[in-house]
This record gives sequence, C-alpha cells and structure tokens, in this order.
Amino acid sequence: MSAFSHDYTTAAARLHAAASSWRHTRYPHPLQGPAGEALATDVYRLGSTSAARLLIVNSSTHGLEGMLGSAAQLAFVESLPPPGPDLAIVLIHALNPHGFAWRRRVTEDGVDMNRNFIDFSEPLPENPLYQRLAAEVDPESWPDLPVAHLTTTLPLRQAVHAGQYENPRGSFFGGHQPTWSRRTLEAIYQAEGGQAGTIQLLDLHTGAGPWAVTEMFVAEPAASGIARSWFPGAEAFVMADRPRFGDPTGVPGLVISSLRRAFPDRTTIASLTECGTYADERPVSVIRRSTYAMHHGIDGTTLGQRWAAEAQDAFCPADPSWRRFSLAGVLERLNQAVAALR
Repeated sequence: MSAFSHDYTTAAARLHAAASSWRHTRYPHPLQGPAGEALATDVYRLGSTSAARLLIVNSSTHGLEGMLGSAAQLAFVESLPPPGPDLAIVLIHALNPHGFAWRRRVTEDGVDMNRNFIDFSEPLPENPLYQRLAAEVDPESWPDLPVAHLTTTLPLRQAVHAGQYENPRGSFFGGHQPTWSRRTLEAIYQAEGGQAGTIQLLDLHTGAGPWAVTEMFVAEPAASGIARSWFPGAEAFVMADRPRFGDPTGVPGLVISSLRRAFPDRTTIASLTECGTYADERPVSVIRRSTYAMHHGIDGTTLGQRWAAEAQDAFCPADPSWRRFSLAGVLERLNQAVAALR
C-alpha cells in the first residue's frame, strides 16, 4: 500500500495508527477543515527526554507540501529499527494542518509559515522589489488557464521568494505577528527538548529543484559542513537567515532558523529537504493563484476545487515515479540523520 494519502484526515489517521507505540501529544487547531473535520498538529515521540541526542522531523510547514512529508513520516515509522537509548525521535505531523486540509501553502490567516519566524519586536523587513511589482505578483483577476500555461517571470519569482510583509492579501506574506503554527512549534520545542545536547531538525518540503531530486538547505554556514558529512550524496546549500531580498537563497523567517533561537546553548543542526517537482514556472504560479482564490471567495467553489487540485499536483505530483523517487530520497536523508546521531 502506498504511503501517500489523499487528504489530511487520512494521512493523520494512518500515522497515528502506525505510531501507536510512540508517545502522542495533540495540539488541536481552533478551526475546521473543508468538510468540518477537526484539525491538529500531532507530535509523536520515541525515546526518553533524557536522551543525549534528538532528531525532529517536521511536515507540512507549507500545507500543499504535507502529502510527501506525511508519507515520509509514515514510511519512516514503519521501517525504523530501535534507535538506541541515547537518541530520541520526534515527529511533528502537519505543523500547518489548516493549509494541509484546505490544500493551501499558507495558514488560516494567509501567512507563509516559512517567512513567519522573524523578530516582530523589530521593524518588519522591507522588500522593495515586491513593492515595485506587487500589482503584477498579485493581480486583481486571474484567468482560468490550464496550469501549464500560467507564467511567473524571473523578476516576479525574485520578488516573492524572500517574502513580503506589506500586503496581508498577497503571496508569500510573512505575517504581522506569530501565527498559531509558530506558537505551536515553539511550545513543542519547549515540551520535547528534554536534556538533548545535540538537536537535528529536518523540515520536509517539495516544489523547488529538479524533478524528484531531494536537495538540502541549512540555516547557517557552520551547519553546511556538518550536513555534507552527515548526508553523503546530498546537495547541501546555505540559506542565510537574513533579509537579502532578491537574492536566490537569502530568506527571512524560516522555520529552520527557529531551532537555534529555541536552544541557544545546545548544538543544533537545522536543515530543510526540498524535493523538486516541475522545473517550469508552475509551482510559484499556482501559489499566486491560490492566494488570489483564498482572498476572493473562490475557495470551495467548483473552480476553486479544481485550482486546489492543480496546486496539489504542482507540489505532490500523482506521477508514480515522482512519488517513488521522492519518497526514497527523503527516507534516505532521515535514515542518514538517525545513523549520524546514534
């Protein structure tokens, strides 16, 4: 049976059944899914809070990307040998359950979780390129074109990649305050950090990069060398934790940037896996169109449901070969992390 599930509810139920011997903590979400279903971030722990080393595996930072992340967590649980007494493993299933259920990238308040981990006591980052191109990035109308015909030019991709904090109804909006999902992750860190002196975070994503290839990004230069030694065969890149807008790697507010802030006195290695889908402009285009649909009353309509299905395919293609190779790539990184931490 495939590890991939059709929807959030099925994915959550399957992981819950597979991880029945793991300690389970549920963080209920205040809102419901499209069918009125309950939503939550579920946390599963294997190992003692006194373990010296801790591996945290997070799925669905971006709701649309939860399909692969959840499948990888399920396959990981089903194939994991006993990790040993000095290693604990924590799975965070659906950090953004609302986005997962509604097949959106963003949270219930339209925030991109991977731009939300900034210090809101400081002035908000500015994105001059987005400010200049906002009307093109987030137009007032969207044509109902086949998804392969949607376009996002290079300047528009550069304008949105690093996020923006000006337009709450716009694409890649980083928020004006910590989201429910951010507050939940910070509570999970506090509850699960235990006595671990070394903590590794793997945040699972899809959409960017070559078809079915699993690449890795790290939060800071010091972690790049560790990532290359721990994950042989993976491409490791530095994704700087500062607002260099327009730069193809510098992004503020990343989930992986939160680990060191939560555990400043411990050894932390935060990394992001990215499984590529379509190398064209499709992923960014459907994100922009999904943002428009969310804020213009299209979600839930027949058109909105079709657009959501197309967006889902852009980030978790139904192609069997993509699913097979992408799942294998993520599982390899998870098993490498376990081997390095043992």
